[in-house]
Amino acid sequence: MSPMHFSLIFTGTVSPNGGDEEANGIAMTRGELNAHLEQAVLNITGNGLVTGDTPATLEDHSHCVRITTGKVDMMAMPIISIAHLDAATALNLSNAADQCKWAVIAPYAEGMFVRFLDEDGLDAEIPQCARDIHQWLKDQGLNGWVRLDCDWDCVDGLPAYEW
Repeated sequence: MSPMHFSLIFTGTVSPNGGDEEANGIAMTRGELNAHLEQAVLNITGNGLVTGDTPATLEDHSHCVRITTGKVDMMAMPIISIAHLDAATALNLSNAADQCKWAVIAPYAEGMFVRFLDEDGLDAEIPQCARDIHQWLKDQGLNGWVRLDCDWDCVDGLPAYEW
């Protein structure tokens, strides 16, 4: 069987004193919150909570705990090789990102961020290589941004182009 890759995004807000101004002296600190979150990850990964009562094994994982002072939402997106675009499409999107009618494009030196638009009638304008990426995202249950980067790996199931 093929491995199953996963992501888990968990965000929240903690009131350090529980809403009790008299508890300010014993309120939770950033360091304590960080330690509790690290322990929660250790409990999940170390006690079989990812795989449950199955023969599956957790082969690898990574995590990053971030604590901010203001409400900041985090987002995750797939990163795949820009080689999944043909050279002409990649060059056109890089040079004329603001003229693309079927996606929002944010180019940078090593690639681009792409957010496909799901509006009627746009499919006819989308190059086949981009259509393939859009379909792959839908098949993965992803509907947001994708990062296409020259230093990233190609993914199975998508054509890759030499250029």
